[in-house]
Amino acid sequence: MGKGEAIVGGMAAEFVDILAAACQRWDIVGKEHPVFERWGYYYKIRMVFAVIILFFVSLAMSCQELRYMVSGKTADAFLVSDQIVVRSTRNSEHEQRVIRYTFSDNGKQRQEFSDVDMDWPRVEGATVKVQYIAGLEDQSRLLGQHHTAWVTVFLGSLVAGGIGVWALSREK
Repeated sequence: MGKGEAIVGGMAAEFVDILAAACQRWDIVGKEHPVFERWGYYYKIRMVFAVIILFFVSLAMSCQELRYMVSGKTADAFLVSDQIVVRSTRNSEHEQRVIRYTFSDNGKQRQEFSDVDMDWPRVEGATVKVQYIAGLEDQSRLLGQHHTAWVTVFLGSLVAGGIGVWALSREK
């Protein structure tokens, strides 16, 4: 062990000794202290708020998936373009494959796009199946593109909230 490590180790040991002496002097060690009891109470309140926020966010996001399941229509779309776009984030750039397609929505032509995996099979000039919400712009996706993660988070937060309510109702 080097000289610097010995000094740091000694300082840490002194700090622990000072903290232990202060706890004994304030009569905290070995007893239930009201400050620490409130920490548990506030922790529970924070957890309840976190589950409630997660519940409402995942509810809103999973409603879109439910909308596709209930009122989504399927159509054949003509593939217009297949491009690789460079997208920038705060720390990096990454490539994303974007396809544009057109389809008919009750006689009205709509041109929309969808992000796909880089290894998606290229079929220029062909048709692809899309799922869309009738009458709403920018509400289409390739058939088979599901976003079930938010539904899973919603169901998980529902279960966590139920368990939390049950646990809180059993406390005195």
